Amino acid sequence: MESERVKELKSTIILVNQNIQAAKSSLLQKFEDFFQKRYLIPLHVSMEEHTPKNAEEDVISNDDVDNDALAYIRAKKKVLRMGF
Repeated sequence: MESERVKELKSTIILVNQNIQAAKSSLLQKFEDFFQKRYLIPLHVSMEEHTPKNAEEDVISNDDVDNDALAYIRAKKKVLRMGF
């Protein structure tokens, strides 16, 4: 009986972790969509085709990028390094 309860709890924990990961991915995707529309920066190009250092240098050299956009790009680079 106790073994069944442990199995049930483990299953619940796995399901909750999967839901958390899905929510994180969804939130990140929605924020990136908003960010691209707001600042007109194609993040998929700047974040995937360049090295993170080069992407930041490209953005810094662009006078149209505001400080919020630059802060987001730096945070995105840190998140990518952490493996999320």
